[in-house]
Amino acid sequence: MAQVQDQSDDGREEAVTTSLSSLPPDHPLRNTPLAKIGAEYQFVRTERPEEWHRVTKSFTIAKSTFNELGTTWTESYWWRAAG
Repeated sequence: MAQVQDQSDDGREEAVTTSLSSLPPDHPLRNTPLAKIGAEYQFVRTERPEEWHRVTKSFTIAKSTFNELGTTWTESYWWRAAG
């Protein structure tokens, strides 16, 4: 569900992304370190909707799972697993 390949009507493969917050709390992607799943975040009130930031190993939260993040992270940012 992080990045599922799907075929469009014309046969091209398209990436489908699922929001981490929309998954059930026991889903594996919510319980795997953010850097390992290629997690990306975007400020909720951004003026650039195409701008996503990847969590790299150097981030303090890189070894944390989505479920371990505090509300500051989960309510102020949208999250997705990019793989």
